[in-house]
Amino acid sequence: MKRILIVEDDGAIAAIERDYLMLSDFQVDIAATGPEGLAMAWGMVFLTGEQKALPQVDRRSGTFLVLSGLATGASWLCYFRALQAGPASVVVPIDKLSILVTILFSSLVLKETLSRKAALGLVLILAGTGAMLL
Repeated sequence: MKRILIVEDDGAIAAIERDYLMLSDFQVDIAATGPEGLAMAWGMVFLTGEQKALPQVDRRSGTFLVLSGLATGASWLCYFRALQAGPASVVVPIDKLSILVTILFSSLVLKETLSRKAALGLVLILAGTGAMLL
């Protein structure tokens, strides 16, 4: 059985994610905060002895991992600053448009193509975001 850790501060959302992942034969652990999730993840690494594999992580992957963590932290700081500066009814829909950056990155850098199903999902997300801005 595959094991996965969800870091989610909203208990209802975490429960939905857990139930869905369990249907796909995952053993699910849930952390309510980032520090709790980090502690659980590193605890599992050392509990299973996988820390021995850390030197095998190549420089490029390690660099992307660190940059990803820094970008995520910066993103949250900007998000909370935006919520201080403007109403949530404007900030949240703009934040949801970050999916466009993700898709653009995956296309340009990772050379991924967008399936019809994913394109439809994108259109629906954009339409829903636009509706929230009205």
